[in-house]
Amino acid sequence: MTLSKNNITLTNMTKRQIKGRPRKYDDDPMVPIMPANLRAAVEFWGDDVGALARRLGGNRQTLHHLMIGEEPKRCRRSRRQRLAQVLGVSSRWLAGEGMRLPFVPASDLSERWDASPRVALAIGTLIDRCGDACRRDLARFQTDPANDAPRLLLDVVENVLGSMYRLVDSLAWSNELTIDAPGTRRQLTPEERELRAAIDAQWALEHGGADEATRHKAGVRTALLVRRIRARPLHKEHEDAAIALVRAFTLILDPWLRGAMDLRYDRLAAIIRVFMPGAEIVMPYTERPVAIVMPTGERVEPADPRTPFVVLRWYPTAPAALTKKPKQPPPKKGKRHAR
Repeated sequence: MTLSKNNITLTNMTKRQIKGRPRKYDDDPMVPIMPANLRAAVEFWGDDVGALARRLGGNRQTLHHLMIGEEPKRCRRSRRQRLAQVLGVSSRWLAGEGMRLPFVPASDLSERWDASPRVALAIGTLIDRCGDACRRDLARFQTDPANDAPRLLLDVVENVLGSMYRLVDSLAWSNELTIDAPGTRRQLTPEERELRAAIDAQWALEHGGADEATRHKAGVRTALLVRRIRARPLHKEHEDAAIALVRAFTLILDPWLRGAMDLRYDRLAAIIRVFMPGAEIVMPYTERPVAIVMPTGERVEPADPRTPFVVLRWYPTAPAALTKKPKQPPPKKGKRHAR
């Protein structure tokens, strides 16, 4: 048998000789790993590189090499999987994928958090724990009618987790607690000036009789500018502040997260109304009358402060559309009844 490979003739060789000796890493290929994500995971883990190397049974210099720089590095798949297991993160995130944070408020953008692996990991961990605790609390209650439960439960989780993003955002705290002093005005960034000019131009087109295609093009441009501004990476000081706030709220909520104490959802609802005023405007009222069944069997209104459903926006009374009396059919024509 004669085979030709790279202009070299191989004769009288077994299949194993042609294939070559099996290599050690045939089933353990090289895979990418992001140094920034690995540094963030080690920092959040709370120990140094030496301790991590001892835990993995590997070389400290190898780990140090994987953590320096900003460009993707490569390591064995088994090493990345072991790192993910020890550090409590996913292998895909170590490879550079986004954290996929759930229920980011419409007034925020997940790209803003994903731009900082340190913040994304810290807030993602807190959000996951809060979501588990909230679902644990909701499992104790029932709704009547029961077919409304899935949508209502999702709304509660969305509002609770959405408020957490705002509570750990130092910029949100600053915007709520400070205001321009009399006679002063904050300097706009070049992107903000560009956005203001785009909004003015869009307003002029909409009120100047421009055709629909021109108005749509201006609206798309403005929306892209808004997205670009909101997705700007956090500055280092705001990164540090966000991580510190995450640690503070993790400690504050620890009894609730562990299931040792209940969360006062009515107090959280008050905070949501302060730090998420846009959500109060956008979120529609829940129109369908629903009763909440407490763990004791007591039936209460959805806005009862003892239930997690108090974070939703309920009508204080039945809406007018639900209380209107049906129209009476017109009287039949015929003889008038005697008085």
